[in-house]
Amino acid sequence: MFNFILQRTFTNNFSQSVSYSEEERRYLSGHPVVLVPYETNWEPFEYEKDGEPEGITPDVIRAVSKDTGIQFKFIKSSSTQAIYNSMGTQVSDMIMAISYDYLWAARHDLMITQPYVNGSVMKVSKDGSAQPESVAVVEGGYLANEISNAYPELSAVKFDTFNECMKAVADGKADCTFLNYYQATYFRSLNANEYFSYQPVTAITQGLSLGVTKDSNPLLYGIISKSLQRVSRKVLPDILSEDTVVEEPLSLDILIKRHPGKMAAIIGGVGILIGLLIVMFLTAGFRKKQNLALARAKKEAEDANQAKTNFFSRMSHDIRTPLNGIIGMTGIASEQDNPERTRDCLDKIETSGKFLLGLVNDIMDISTAESGKQILHPEPYSYEKFEKYMRLR
Repeated sequence: MFNFILQRTFTNNFSQSVSYSEEERRYLSGHPVVLVPYETNWEPFEYEKDGEPEGITPDVIRAVSKDTGIQFKFIKSSSTQAIYNSMGTQVSDMIMAISYDYLWAARHDLMITQPYVNGSVMKVSKDGSAQPESVAVVEGGYLANEISNAYPELSAVKFDTFNECMKAVADGKADCTFLNYYQATYFRSLNANEYFSYQPVTAITQGLSLGVTKDSNPLLYGIISKSLQRVSRKVLPDILSEDTVVEEPLSLDILIKRHPGKMAAIIGGVGILIGLLIVMFLTAGFRKKQNLALARAKKEAEDANQAKTNFFSRMSHDIRTPLNGIIGMTGIASEQDNPERTRDCLDKIETSGKFLLGLVNDIMDISTAESGKQILHPEPYSYEKFEKYMRLR
């Protein structure tokens, strides 16, 4: 019910196009160059292919570049920690991918946009029923910080990349690791990782946004935020679909690992080969159903997160409006010697204050309505006051 109220109230507002201010247009007319540090082995978000940056984040940034005309210069880095260490040496405007967490962003002196990716987090292990004692984490990364808070009983084994974390689990150097939903989908599509156990967790979630360094031009943050709001609706579904799943050919050793008995029988006759192909077809259909179910669950979670983001953005705007009225009328009243003019200012301050109180009450009513405990109380009202209230709006 909460999501329904948010969508009905704010969907039209956020479907409107976002325009740049005059100052932002002047900044863009100067053909700025913005640095983008990226990791070469953070699949599927950032990696290198044939010497070029690839993945979800570079593709999103290229879409922003096409939308704004900003030239982004990608700078490769070997790890998350290396990127954070290099931030103090910047000589130009800079943006980077960062988890959608304001405290985490503030810790690294970054201003974050709305998320372009929202997703759950999954625990990856060789045996999903076993109780883990150690966890492989990327040193200095967001998930490492969240895991230490949510699962303090797990002993952290630190690595530089998620590829190393997955290998540590495979080699028994760690009992488990944690991956973002899109990472889990990517690694699960690889033949070498399909036999791992992938279990969703509720204690941790991770969205990804673009972070703008605080030393960058202040106009850059607004431009990136506005552009990202537009391009996300247009190209993000295609980007996620293209970059998340890797289609690997089935090799003979993989087939033997999957079906050792059947493969031995195939050598003995064509009939067993036909049977094996049927089994593989059914298995592929089952896996496809699983992936579709997982995708539906992800979409519902993303819609809920987006609705809440839209709600809080609209509320911040509506709260500022009466506050500006209160502050403005207070300043005017303090400069007046005319009692009648001062009284008019005080009346408007009182009206704005009551409006602000009503807005807060409305927010509380949404929570009450969500719980199914909303009670209506019909009361008389003054038409003259209502008409005056509407004129002020």
